[in-house]
Amino acid sequence: MADNNLRLGNGMSEENKKAMALGRERSRWVDAYIKALETHKYKGRGAQRPDPDDLKKRISELTKVIASSTGVEKVLRIQEKADLEKQLNSFTEDERFRELEARFLSVIKQFSLDRGVSFDSWRIAGVPVRTLAKAGMYPPKKRRSRAAEYDPDEME
Repeated sequence: MADNNLRLGNGMSEENKKAMALGRERSRWVDAYIKALETHKYKGRGAQRPDPDDLKKRISELTKVIASSTGVEKVLRIQEKADLEKQLNSFTEDERFRELEARFLSVIKQFSLDRGVSFDSWRIAGVPVRTLAKAGMYPPKKRRSRAAEYDPDEME
């Protein structure tokens, strides 16, 4: 008698299909994160960025100033507005990256176990140590050599 979990024709159980679908989903999140790392550089700690609402307010003010400006002043205000708009857009990109990173963190440990990916491989691929640590992954402990275990005082 045929196994009730098997579908006719392909010999794969529903459980296997779900596991494969989960693996593909994990791969998609890992792939998206690794690709995003190439364009999103971690800026580290530094000066606080202005509030997005403050940026919007300043952009609105500049729009009015530009309308009444002429010459060099107009060009400078246009550039200032463009810089502020770029900075405002970076908030959205950072937010999307953080969401992607959170998804990556939710799958990386199991992905690593399933695929045999080491801490060092993630580092070489560009994943920051802090991200790996958040996922509960740490560098392998260095093994002590036999020479380190040798105590000259014990030998006589």
